[in-house]
Amino acid sequence: MLKNDIAVKLKGTTKRYCFMVTKQAGFGLVESLLAVAILGSTVFMLLSGLSTGAISVGILQEDIVAENLGRTQLEYTKSLPFNTAPFSYESVEVVPEGYSVTAEATAISSRDDDIQRLIITVYRGEKSVYILEGFKVNR
Repeated sequence: MLKNDIAVKLKGTTKRYCFMVTKQAGFGLVESLLAVAILGSTVFMLLSGLSTGAISVGILQEDIVAENLGRTQLEYTKSLPFNTAPFSYESVEVVPEGYSVTAEATAISSRDDDIQRLIITVYRGEKSVYILEGFKVNR
């Protein structure tokens, strides 16, 4: 019998040995390392997907806040008294932390002073993240 051979005695036999598996030294370690590598790569891919999802949720949240703030400012500006363009209207009172908003009115044509183009710009810090345009009419 070789040094790496494994012999198993069958029940009920007295002198006969059955050689079930031969030359298995080290294969258990290789199989274990392969299983750990597969498990590690699966966990890595799962965590990468979760990280990407968290980043995209943050970006989407910023876009939603900016759009809602811009629309709120547009409606608020339309409700204010009409002023001759060019004019900067006041911003809404409640602005989320880190954001700022401006409302600028420009004349559309020199013939009619009763209609203005409103340009609403939402900033996150110093960066412009959302621009919305609308019209204001003197009624």
